[in-house]
Amino acid sequence: MSFTPGFTAGAFLMYSSLNHFGISADVLYSQRGTRYDGPLFVSPGPSNTIDFRQRVNYLEIPVVARYFLTLAGNFRPNVFIGPSVGIKLNAKRANAELNGVEDDRFNGDNSNDFKDLDLGATAGFQLNWRAGERQRFLIDARYTLGLAEVQSNLPNIWGRRESLSNSAFTLTLGYGFGVGREYPSRYRR
Repeated sequence: MSFTPGFTAGAFLMYSSLNHFGISADVLYSQRGTRYDGPLFVSPGPSNTIDFRQRVNYLEIPVVARYFLTLAGNFRPNVFIGPSVGIKLNAKRANAELNGVEDDRFNGDNSNDFKDLDLGATAGFQLNWRAGERQRFLIDARYTLGLAEVQSNLPNIWGRRESLSNSAFTLTLGYGFGVGREYPSRYRR
């Protein structure tokens, strides 16, 4: 199996007071997947090879604690860590080839092969610049480690693995708008 790039988009809500700590929750559409290239197990043994791309789409909800490296100002980088839950939306196998020849029999929706929930842990680093009054431009880099088995009914034709869990590196760009109570300017630097 190998790394496959995907797409992530969503919204977030972040709270940070006038100290170093904050908390945030995201709601993200997140594509996860891999490319499998290996033996196709049929009786009496591995005599064929199969190659396909597997994509599983999730509604991901990470809730993280943040530590801001500066108290205030135009630049407030922070580090964060916390749990994440992924709710499976669908799964699809595509671009299947059997022994190097395109074979549509293996393509299509295979949502039943994956569990409905994916539990994980998220950690990362965010760069956070003031872009206007109560507005911020964000660059967020994170790693999400899957803590739970995600396969449920994978057919034995390409072999059952001991464990199959997600892991993902994510790089996002964002724009934040301040809402709620604003502290007087004497507290902001």
